[in-house]
Amino acid sequence: MALIRRAAPATAVALGLLAIAAAPEIGRMIDFASFETFNPSGPGLGNLFNEISPLEALGIWPSGDFRLDPGDGAMPALGFYLGEALGLAGLAYGLAWWLRRGERAVPAALAAGVALYAYAHFAGTPYQAAKSIVIASPVAMLIVARALLSPDPLIRLGPLRTRIASRRGGVGGALVRHQSAVKAALATAFLGAAAGCSLLALVNGPVGPATYSPQLTRLRPLLDADSTLVLAPAHLLADEHGRDFLVWELRGGRVCVGATSLRHTPRSPSSGWHAGRARTYSGAAIPRRAAMAHAP
Repeated sequence: MALIRRAAPATAVALGLLAIAAAPEIGRMIDFASFETFNPSGPGLGNLFNEISPLEALGIWPSGDFRLDPGDGAMPALGFYLGEALGLAGLAYGLAWWLRRGERAVPAALAAGVALYAYAHFAGTPYQAAKSIVIASPVAMLIVARALLSPDPLIRLGPLRTRIASRRGGVGGALVRHQSAVKAALATAFLGAAAGCSLLALVNGPVGPATYSPQLTRLRPLLDADSTLVLAPAHLLADEHGRDFLVWELRGGRVCVGATSLRHTPRSPSSGWHAGRARTYSGAAIPRRAAMAHAP
C-alpha cells in the first residue's frame, strides 16, 4: 500500500497529461472505433492473413512478411522455432536481471503490454492483437538487450560460490568458468538475429511499384500546385501500392488518384493534358482545370 501511495501522485499527473494530449483526437477515436477490423463478430483481420504470433514481439522472425506463419517463406519452420527459443531465453534472463536490480518500471510496462494483448486476443480481434504486439515489442527488446549488454556476470553467485562452482566438472562448471564468453555469444546471437530480421523486413517492405523510373517526377514542375487527377491502371493501385507512390511523386499540389482499365498512356487531346509514361506506370496526370475544360 505504501508503494501505491507513493506512486499515486505521479500516476495522476501522467494520466492528466495523457488526457490533455488525447483530447483533440477524441472525435477521431470515436469514428475509428467503428472500423470493421475492431468488430469481434466480424473477420477482424484487416490486412492480416491470420492471427500473428505474440513471439514476434521478441524481434526474431526471419521473414520479409510478418504475416507469414513459420515455414511459409524461404526460411524453414525450424529457423523460426530456434529464433523464438533464443528470444524467450533472452527475455527470461532479462526479466530476472531487471527485477534483481530492483528496477520494476520497464517490466511493469511489459506487463501492461501483455495485458493489452490478452484483452485483444480474448475479447478483441486479431488486428487489435497485432497492434498490441507492436506496442509491447520495443519494451521486450529493451529488457533483453539491456541485460545482455550489461557488464554483470551471466550467473551471479558471489565470489566464494563462483570459485567453488568453477572447479566443478560438467556443464555447470564449464558455464561458470566461461560465462563471459557465453554471455557475449548470446548477446551477439540475439542482437544479430533481431537486426537481420529487421533488415529483411525493411528490404521486403512494399513501398511502391517493383521498378522505378524518374519520368513521373519530371511532370511535377508542369503540374505546379494545381489540383491534379491521376488515372492509373487498377492493378498498380491494388497490388503495388501505386496510390501512395503517385501521390508522393507528384507532390506539391492536391493529387487525386483514380483507377482505369487502360494499359497504356492515353493520347493527349489538347495541350491542357500532361501525360506521362514510365516503366512502372502507364496513365495520365491531368490538371483539374484542363479536365474541367474538356468535360462533356
